[in-house]
Amino acid sequence: MVQDAAARFTDPYKLSSLKRYLESDQVLSRVYEKVKSRLRRTFDRVGDSPTLEEIAQAFDAELLNIYRLADAHVGRTIAQHAP
Repeated sequence: MVQDAAARFTDPYKLSSLKRYLESDQVLSRVYEKVKSRLRRTFDRVGDSPTLEEIAQAFDAELLNIYRLADAHVGRTIAQHAP
């Protein structure tokens, strides 16, 4: 989607920023930080540790949320800067 619209971008900074936003290392880092934060808040209160299954479920849920938000962000950015 971004590659198809790249030639139409009116602001090269927005295009490079969008590409950085979509880099897999960046995405995984955001997911990791969100899962870590959520699990820490939940399990610090009860003084326990999450199971591997709970971590995997939290990661999958957060990854879906990140993809949903990214799809919306990419669509809005392309609509605004690559008419």
